[in-house]
Amino acid sequence: LPRLKKDAGLPFFFPLKTNTKPLN
Repeated sequence: LPRLKKDAGLPFFFPLKTNTKPLN
């Protein structure tokens, strides 16, 4: 994903990434 989309999708992808791949 482009840096622009990553920056805007940071708060949106953060919970998604945690749900898909929990870091805990």
